[in-house]
Amino acid sequence: MSAVLTSNAAQKETAFRLRETLMREHGEIHTEIAPLGAFTLAEDYHQKYALRHQRELMREFTTIYPTTRELISSTAVTRANGFSSGYGTTALFDAEIESYGLSSEGQNTLRMLIRRYEK
Repeated sequence: MSAVLTSNAAQKETAFRLRETLMREHGEIHTEIAPLGAFTLAEDYHQKYALRHQRELMREFTTIYPTTRELISSTAVTRANGFSSGYGTTALFDAEIESYGLSSEGQNTLRMLIRRYEK
């Protein structure tokens, strides 16, 4: 099951409207739309889980983002975690990589991970 969690009336309206449009185009969709409610971050060791297995990349990112809060809040780290989990394409990566702050070695390491999933 999937869900879209909304934090205000405008988001809720947009989510329902989009779901209706997608249902007309693709048939039945089983996505719940519900209010966001309380949110609790996972424990630190669960944050950026896939990326944590890439020690060289983590070394670079923890130099750029020295505190856990900075690391888990970073858009660049989040994007790199997604890429290292198999989400995203080489083309998307190439369009964004300069903004991540990685060395050329770090960029190449992440690029190799992406290519592994594209095969």
